[in-house]
Amino acid sequence: MMKKEPSQSRVKERVTQDDVATLIYSSGTTGESKGVVTSHKSHIAIVEASVGSFRSGEGEQTIICTIPMFRIYGLVFATGLLATGSTVVVLSKFEIDEMLLAIDKYSATFLPLVPPILVALVNNADHINKKYDLSSLKWVFSGGSPLGKEVMDGFLEKYPTVAILRGYGLTESTGAGSSADSLEESQRYGSAGLLSPSIEAKIVDPESGGALPVNRRGELWLRGPSIMKGYFQNKAATASTLDSDGWLRTGDLCYIDDDGFVFVVDRLKELIKYKGYPVILNKFPRQS
Repeated sequence: MMKKEPSQSRVKERVTQDDVATLIYSSGTTGESKGVVTSHKSHIAIVEASVGSFRSGEGEQTIICTIPMFRIYGLVFATGLLATGSTVVVLSKFEIDEMLLAIDKYSATFLPLVPPILVALVNNADHINKKYDLSSLKWVFSGGSPLGKEVMDGFLEKYPTVAILRGYGLTESTGAGSSADSLEESQRYGSAGLLSPSIEAKIVDPESGGALPVNRRGELWLRGPSIMKGYFQNKAATASTLDSDGWLRTGDLCYIDDDGFVFVVDRLKELIKYKGYPVILNKFPRQS
């Protein structure tokens, strides 16, 4: 190769916190797939939140990364928990037997999951407990969709030494929103926990646009450093989701109780009003 002196006029590349870090596709707040543009600042914020929420005084934690890292759920868990000094074991592909073998082999203490996997663990608990040593496992985090009480109770019965934590977040908020990060918080059944660090929230009346008091249902709006920059090449969708003050309209019907716990009721688009009363459409049986 030819050798030549480097140019003194070369511009040194710099990356700022406002530069784009990731482009992750999501169904968005309206159901259509969109590219969510997220900055380095947003990822720094979520890592800071993870360090505050999951740093443990019980020694080193070992996590099995079961969620694909092309989804915000899997990505923020992997990066956030690495920042705490935890060991993160990444599976080459997800198979439930491989996950259970990894828990046994690496003495995993923490496991992020989605509700269907929790259902499988409950339904096959007798076989699993005979075949695998899961005694190291202390925490399971459930996210991605609501966790039913029957599943939660069944899991705690079959795996009594494992605590279930829950959370709520969106790709548009880099996974931030709310979470139950302790055993005490997780026992508030039906809630998605307390607000994430650095996140502001308000419940907004979908008709008037005014903020509602505690225990009143409305659309959940979020604001904070982890909120997305916008949707990729989609100004209209960005404008309808982010307001001029930086609030993210989640599209979720929620309420916040007196203690600050967030409760997710349903998607706002499934809500209509009948004779002045809110009615959730998907609660009606389908007619043939």
